[in-house]
Amino acid sequence: MLKFGLETECCHLSFQNKRMDIFQFIDFAADTGFDGVVINVIEKRNLQEGLGALGKDDPEHIKKVAQKIKERGLYVSVDTRGTSFEHLSHMLDVADMLGADLLRTFVMVGNSFSHTNLVGEFSQEGMDQAYEELKKIVPLCEKKRIKLAIENHCAETMTEVMDLVNRVDSRWVGVLFDYGNAIPVYEDPMHALQLCTDKLFGVHLKDQVICKTGEENELEYCMSETGVGEGACDVIGLSKYIMEHTTLDRLNVETSFPYAGRFTRPVGTGGVTKLGEGAFSFAEPPMPMEKVKPLHYYSYGGEYLDEMIEMQMSSLRRGLAYLHRMRDEFEK
Repeated sequence: MLKFGLETECCHLSFQNKRMDIFQFIDFAADTGFDGVVINVIEKRNLQEGLGALGKDDPEHIKKVAQKIKERGLYVSVDTRGTSFEHLSHMLDVADMLGADLLRTFVMVGNSFSHTNLVGEFSQEGMDQAYEELKKIVPLCEKKRIKLAIENHCAETMTEVMDLVNRVDSRWVGVLFDYGNAIPVYEDPMHALQLCTDKLFGVHLKDQVICKTGEENELEYCMSETGVGEGACDVIGLSKYIMEHTTLDRLNVETSFPYAGRFTRPVGTGGVTKLGEGAFSFAEPPMPMEKVKPLHYYSYGGEYLDEMIEMQMSSLRRGLAYLHRMRDEFEK
């Protein structure tokens, strides 16, 4: 049966504002009806103890988290970023202690990363360096029996990701397809998915629309995530394609709603040259502009925080109900 996991980024406002810790998140996922958890170990605002949403970079703490996951009957995987051998070696150790069989990463290029800019930039030089590091990590993946999935993370087209994965040429290194991350590089999500089907190790399921930023001196439009089933992404079509063309039985929800991100590459980079249609359809932002502008959503901690957290949590419940209905249709 198709299973659904919940990524900690889905509760990013609660984590970043100390309304939730990893143990509460595990309970929330299980109590809400998810089958697994995905733990994002990247440092974020107010999450600087060493392993992001996981918390302390301490073996005893990690073992307690693993025990909690086991007690709640959930599967687990881990999300990190960067491709250096030293970093990935440590992340594989963390994933192993948690009982995960999948580690997600993405190529981290440039010096522009911050708690509000999580994407970085694209460069072929960075991809070439990533190749050298990934080749070295393959034996350790095999030793620990943990697959490494490279995500299309808002800066790379799927062609660029696949070029990297195919160069590494290992059954332990594949792709994590994010339903929404093709948008910032002007790539149609279904096209991106079809390119990586043979190397697909996992997914981040999300939904999104295109809206105005409301910012001066910014690009006029941005991608704004929505609750699953409430945006312009063809969640059903993409999920059905995955079910029909791969052996995956886990779809992990990773929608940071409310969140908005910039377009990262020139118009047409991924083949799409026009906004306003299909996955690039326009909509109003989820919050009124006079309250919070889209590009301020992710690290928000102001007077509308309670309202935004309630939006976040209720959207997750609606989204899971939507996915259960979708699964029921698939299994008829």
